[in-house]
Amino acid sequence: MMSLFGRSISNYPGGKIRLLIDLIIYIISTIFILGCGIVRMPFGILVRIYNFFRVRHYRFITLSALILLLVIVFAVYYYIDIKPAGESNPPDTKIIVRRGETAISVAYHLKQKGIIDSPPILIRLITIIGSAKGVKAGQYDFSKAHSYYAITKLLLRGSNSPIKITFPEGLTYKRMGGIVRDKLGIDSLAFVKECEGRAIIDAFNIDADNLEGYLFPDTYYFYYGVNPKSIVESMVRHFFEVFDDSMRAVADSTGLTIKQVVILASLIEKETGLPSERRIISAVFHNRLKIGMPLQSDPTVIYALGETKEALLVKDLKVNSPYNTYIHYGLPPGPICNPGKASLEAALNPAQVPYLYFVASGDGGHLFATTNRQHNNNRIKVKRKAKLRRY
Repeated sequence: MMSLFGRSISNYPGGKIRLLIDLIIYIISTIFILGCGIVRMPFGILVRIYNFFRVRHYRFITLSALILLLVIVFAVYYYIDIKPAGESNPPDTKIIVRRGETAISVAYHLKQKGIIDSPPILIRLITIIGSAKGVKAGQYDFSKAHSYYAITKLLLRGSNSPIKITFPEGLTYKRMGGIVRDKLGIDSLAFVKECEGRAIIDAFNIDADNLEGYLFPDTYYFYYGVNPKSIVESMVRHFFEVFDDSMRAVADSTGLTIKQVVILASLIEKETGLPSERRIISAVFHNRLKIGMPLQSDPTVIYALGETKEALLVKDLKVNSPYNTYIHYGLPPGPICNPGKASLEAALNPAQVPYLYFVASGDGGHLFATTNRQHNNNRIKVKRKAKLRRY
């Protein structure tokens, strides 16, 4: 679009404010020059002009004022509703508006990111069209250039962009609640309540007292402030999409229930982060279960203690809890985390190895053994390596 003097408006010297001033000066100067020309005319011509405008001079003044008003209105309209409010390509175009955040705070946040140039204009528009407290919470994406009016409507209407949220494998539902709180502005207790309520458990016919183990860890997209029930339902539904008929068939062939598979998978998930070790550790647990040997898994004790410890003491191994697999035989009563697909597959397909023991090697992996003597030797090796590292 071309403007006064043939210049591109977007490149007009001095910017849009200067353009508006120049337009007003241009109109006033034109009227003034015409007036000066009229004064210099011969008397007879002036009389004729006077007689012509004697009736119409009010119309002339009104028309001039109207033209000036239209120019000002167009300039304001262009500035507010057509021209981008900020930089053409700001580096970061996403913002999260927290619940209760005011228009002032949001406007200056947008200014910092280069999305708008003038916070007072946006604040005034929000106040006029809606209210200073009427900004909707959510994540907004301004990757496309937006005018002040478009930004105002968007902030008053609500978020236009879902939030990407990733749940890593091995988290408990309570820790997932913390992620939901931080990313989506949802009360973590409300999320936990949905995980412990019977509504979703019964809807999916799950044999459990809570949804530990059935919230599938993955990347999801939710809108800010979404109902926590919707999040939990989406995650449980995804679990059963992953644990499909083929997995059910394998479980049936090995005599395992879905619950037992999920419990085993949760132990495997917490014991190792190495893909190459999952099926071997699965074999250790399967082998112990077959001969009636306690699983003696440290993560079960940590879970029993409320995940308050990373390193266990000897006295911790005696804690009275059904999750303590040092003093209770068989599987714990429920999963101790939410496992990923790889651990679920490992629980169903243990490696064909005779191992009954494993100890952390100190470098992220484990040393495996078939006999207690071999296991003790491995523990001695690990302690020696640890001493060497300290010197």
